[in-house]
Amino acid sequence: MGAITLDRVIFDIIPDTQADSPRHGETLGIMVCWHRRYVLGDPHAYPTPQVFAAAIPQDEIIALPMYLFDHSGLSLSTSSERFRACDSAAWDWGQVGYIYVRRADVRRAYGVTRISRRVRTRVLDVLRGEVDVYDQYLRGDVYAYSLTDRQTGALLDSCGNFFGENPQTNGMGEHYVQ
Repeated sequence: MGAITLDRVIFDIIPDTQADSPRHGETLGIMVCWHRRYVLGDPHAYPTPQVFAAAIPQDEIIALPMYLFDHSGLSLSTSSERFRACDSAAWDWGQVGYIYVRRADVRRAYGVTRISRRVRTRVLDVLRGEVDVYDQYLRGDVYAYSLTDRQTGALLDSCGNFFGENPQTNGMGEHYVQ
């Protein structure tokens, strides 16, 4: 990223190495993951995918698989195609879990009695978005800014937890303007 020097201030964008996990905020989906080396997703009480499948009837949830790529860093996706393109033999990736939401929670969140195709599509988009943001967190694609007085070196403002490197789309621009 880098620093931008204005008349009286230095606006510096840096990687946020102390970012909060996006799983600690309010989310629609629940991420259940199983990995022998990493603790991923949300806390859960399912020791295996089989126990999870037996405990939660599939007709009561909307779910997507999650795949983890583990090679010089971690990356997560709801599509295996993203990783298959660079590792067709699947040496460094595989399914690690699911993101799901209970249908009762969808009806409550969207204020509907029946989950239409349009609502289901919106829910799936939200779940994919949650995985995308968590992927940014895992890859370190989270940024902070600091605003320093150019003459005194005094820190005037700083803020972090901006997911994605583009300040025009990650919320940094709106936050700074306020």
